[in-house]
Amino acid sequence: MTPVRDQAACGGCWAFAISEVIGDRLGALGCSRGVMSPQDLISCDSLDAGCNGGNFDTAWDWVTENGITTDECITFKSTKGKVPQCPETCDNKSDIIRTKVHDWHYVKADQIQEEIYKHGPVTVGFVVYQDFMYY
Repeated sequence: MTPVRDQAACGGCWAFAISEVIGDRLGALGCSRGVMSPQDLISCDSLDAGCNGGNFDTAWDWVTENGITTDECITFKSTKGKVPQCPETCDNKSDIIRTKVHDWHYVKADQIQEEIYKHGPVTVGFVVYQDFMYY
């Protein structure tokens, strides 16, 4: 399991959640490519809004269509909320190799525990209201 990472001043929780789920599920299958890149989604997924938020549905669709690369290839750079353009090469100038997701699906709330047990982490989101900050 990938340790929890700091998204800093970037509202990219959606990209971190998806990249970690993909990386951890690949690892559980013995197919690990390393830590996957949330920056790849933040910068390249034109269906979502980078550091201004994203939607799991469109982000999973984007990864299914385009794939995701590793954090070694495209490291997280949006610590101050600025989103660089989608790069054409890895940070070290090598070719970007992306891993595609075959498909994704919704899991009902009462099935989440079984999904985690059988397949590993899932992405889950919730609306944060102001009073949440007091817990």
